[in-house]
Amino acid sequence: MSRSRATVAVPGRRTGRDGWSAAAAVLIALAIMALGSVLFFRATPVIDPGGAVHIVTAERLDASQGLGAKFPPAANAGWQPVTLPDNWDSTRQGIGGGQQTDSASYVWYRLKVPAHDFYDAGRGQLALYLPAVGMNAQVFVNGVDLGSAGSMQEPVSRNFYTPLMFNLPRSLLGRDGRGDLVHILVAGYPQHRNGLGDVFIGTDMSLRPAWRWRSFWQNTGTLISSVLTVALGAYVLMLWARERRNAVFGWFGLAAVVWGIRNLNLVVTDLPLPNLLWSQLGVVGAVGFVGFFALFTLRYCESYGESYGASYSGSCSGSGSAQAPGAGGIDWTAPRWQIVLVWCFMVVASLALLLPDTFQQTRANFRWVGFFGVALTCWTQLKLTSLAWHSRTTETALIAAAGMIYIALMLHDYQVTNDKRMLGQYYLRQYAALPLFIAVGSMLTRRYLTALERAHHMAASLAAEVKVQHDRLALNFQQLREAENRQVQAHERERLMRDLHDGLGLHLLSALMQARSATPDPAVMTDILQDCLDDLRVAVDSLAGDERDPATILGSLRFRMAPRIEAAGLQLEWDVDGEIPELDWLDPEKSLQLLRIVQEALTNAIRHSGATAIRIALRQTAGTDGAAVVEVSVRDNGQGFDAAAQGSFGRGVMNMRARAQRMGAELRIESATGSGTRVVLALPVLIPPAAQVAGVPATASPRA
Repeated sequence: MSRSRATVAVPGRRTGRDGWSAAAAVLIALAIMALGSVLFFRATPVIDPGGAVHIVTAERLDASQGLGAKFPPAANAGWQPVTLPDNWDSTRQGIGGGQQTDSASYVWYRLKVPAHDFYDAGRGQLALYLPAVGMNAQVFVNGVDLGSAGSMQEPVSRNFYTPLMFNLPRSLLGRDGRGDLVHILVAGYPQHRNGLGDVFIGTDMSLRPAWRWRSFWQNTGTLISSVLTVALGAYVLMLWARERRNAVFGWFGLAAVVWGIRNLNLVVTDLPLPNLLWSQLGVVGAVGFVGFFALFTLRYCESYGESYGASYSGSCSGSGSAQAPGAGGIDWTAPRWQIVLVWCFMVVASLALLLPDTFQQTRANFRWVGFFGVALTCWTQLKLTSLAWHSRTTETALIAAAGMIYIALMLHDYQVTNDKRMLGQYYLRQYAALPLFIAVGSMLTRRYLTALERAHHMAASLAAEVKVQHDRLALNFQQLREAENRQVQAHERERLMRDLHDGLGLHLLSALMQARSATPDPAVMTDILQDCLDDLRVAVDSLAGDERDPATILGSLRFRMAPRIEAAGLQLEWDVDGEIPELDWLDPEKSLQLLRIVQEALTNAIRHSGATAIRIALRQTAGTDGAAVVEVSVRDNGQGFDAAAQGSFGRGVMNMRARAQRMGAELRIESATGSGTRVVLALPVLIPPAAQVAGVPATASPRA
């Protein structure tokens, strides 16, 4: 007997095609990075040597203070030669008198510009281009102040990552044909890579493309990247607000928002906060990003393992598998100590950066914070790479590739930050994070949309199932209602048959016996037939199943009995006192019991009381237990009898009491010799106790 084996495809155990797709995704991402790097450097504008002069040598003079400088120092003030770029913040302590404090330091630079043919008027506007200056600069040409890019006084404008360009009036240059002197006063805060980079002087046409290129990638592009990153983070946080149980959305959204806001440190020049606090918050933002992204990575790997396990369990149900493995057979659940370690890093590092009150101590703490930050980032990337390797999916491979690019550019930026010699290098990490965020954001969006689609599908399936169940319940209810109607009809037929047998049947039997007797009495025969007719009318009146008003029900009986009462020489009085409420419990069977009791009372008054008047009265009052009742009374002015005497009541009164008891009502007979008789029936306004027992309608008993 042959046995076939089915192959089950589950997440984390991909086919060869899926593995090649993941590898191709990584290669494409790396190729895009390499191509972008090549295009970036190839597309960087080159300054035309024929239209500008590149100055790399200068003289430097440390200024005791530079506030409000109106003229450059004298030629014999002690100038020292220097090669540009000159990064004096990290290599020469005590410059400007501000190194030991947190106030700004000031340094003068003197540049000798030889005469050049671009001075000719036909070459267009002239300009001075400073690709890198830390933090701000004030320019003098031949002793004439051209101004500065922002404030040179406390707080100094932060142009350390902003290329500066000054227009040079042609009238200030080449006055004596021996060249020109350019003085540049540089202001900077301690520990901020202060100094002066290369200097270019030439035509605006030659310098502006390079200025625009650097300005875009250092300022405009950084601002666009920050806005997009914050928008992406806010978008993911909104998704998380709708799916609070999915912590992946929350941690990633926080990481993106914190990183986008942190990068504003590169483009904001005039600070809303003290310079020290602003710088500290910028570094704390980087710490927050590293920590939040690490928490996202832990939760993402864990959720991917959970989705793998769910898919594995669903596809292997019934196969005897006791436990579903994670991707690659690894349990991706993050131990608690890893989460605690990440939080400890964020808290301790943030305090170490925020508590110092000097730039020097803050930078000293930044060294070990940066080391642990890089280590945590590399560990995070290792985890993402391991997940991509074991799962071999395009999604995880792209995220891991984007993370590798981020790691490479992060190390580049870390090297730039710690470079004590150069100035003017590009920071690239803000751009590297954007593809990473886009890859993760698109993944989370796809997850959310997939979950939303599944929810809609489940809602549609549930709605269809609810409709099916509703239709089934409606059908069952219809069948139950039809069965109840058949039961009610059967019960009504049984009740009518029993009532006609016990009432009309006995009267007809009595009439037949009277007719067959040797000496039939016409008066007796008339009474019997009248009783037959009254019973038949009462039975017909009780069929009005929708009537619950005692006054209306008894009004029909009064109308039918009135001719007989008048024929007997009695006057019939009808008295309804006030508003008589409807009785919800007064169904056709109980209505028949009510009619039988009142009919019996009227018949007894006609035959036995010797009265001249009969009074039927209805009113709402309180019963013996204080509950509201509708009191129905039949009173005559006949001879009466001793109600207290034994044997005063016959079988007819006993039947009346039995009927009242089945209704849940109370029957009283009040009479005395010579004072007439009063039959009182108290009907409860609320459902009588007898009607609440098992919900079974009471049945009639034989009449006297």
